[in-house]
Amino acid sequence: MQFAITLLTLALSVFSKPSGAPKCIINEVNIEKGMGTKSDPALGYSIDAVPGQGNTYSFTVKNTAGRADFQGVLMYVTSGTDAKAHFGKFTLPTGGALDGKFKFHPACAGTSTGPLEATVTHANPKRIPLNTPTTFTWTGTAEDIAKGNLQFNAVIASLDPTQTGKAKWQKIQPIPLVFNGQGGAVVPGGQQGGQQQGGQVPGLNKVIKCLPRGMIRGHSL
Repeated sequence: MQFAITLLTLALSVFSKPSGAPKCIINEVNIEKGMGTKSDPALGYSIDAVPGQGNTYSFTVKNTAGRADFQGVLMYVTSGTDAKAHFGKFTLPTGGALDGKFKFHPACAGTSTGPLEATVTHANPKRIPLNTPTTFTWTGTAEDIAKGNLQFNAVIASLDPTQTGKAKWQKIQPIPLVFNGQGGAVVPGGQQGGQQQGGQVPGLNKVIKCLPRGMIRGHSL
């Protein structure tokens, strides 16, 4: 058992660190250089983004390709093109297998702006099953919302069950966060409630499927 755990840790650390992403920013170019491969949309990971009360959104990890779990993650909310400025605060999922799995990125205070709770990563390489919801709740301040052009950014990674080489990874298409004039969260098109998906964004009377893109080692997971 110890040998199997060691293999898992070594393989996962090839693209990231078993105790969390080494950097605070998702940089596709650096990820591809570090991993030697591109993001793999065939992994089928996505994020359901559901607006809540006030300035909140809930983000739930999903999979449509039959994968039962995931291991690594890096997520944060930005405004515009400044990837170093992270906004709002996340609440980590807990309960059962989720206890102790995630953490707020401790190194981001020196490389990005925003509170400690603004950047989430994994705390260990333990597999997280997707048969129960893995949901992160994000809350922004009035000042955050006033920045405008807020978007949710994420990368998800995992080894195949029998894989011992480099882990596979996938960058999720950024999800725009929309708020009404009273500060309430809405989905694109102005509907209150509903959901977006980290790849699928409802709006204009149809669901637009966005392909997830790519991630790393020196700058992300």
